[in-house]
Amino acid sequence: VYAVFAHEVAHHRNGDLYGAYQAGLAGNRINYRSHIQELNADYIAGWVLAWKGAPLNQTTLLYHLIDMPATNTHPATYYRVQEATKGWRDARRKMAA
Repeated sequence: VYAVFAHEVAHHRNGDLYGAYQAGLAGNRINYRSHIQELNADYIAGWVLAWKGAPLNQTTLLYHLIDMPATNTHPATYYRVQEATKGWRDARRKMAA
């Protein structure tokens, strides 16, 4: 649940609401801007959860439970896990410095 909350807060932080509107207009086409916004929100969610003390396996658990292929608005789970993991690791490195 924390991962979802952190992800959605990241969208608000980044001002992605207009992008969500645009994604709805994309129809069946892949909206690469939306994919970038999703991956960025996944990165920030991983970062925030690391700072809050969540272990990596809990940070990425939800992605593995949902495990979806790419859609016109969201990238495939594999890439989302990669970004959340990168955010988590970057935060941990910064915390250790």
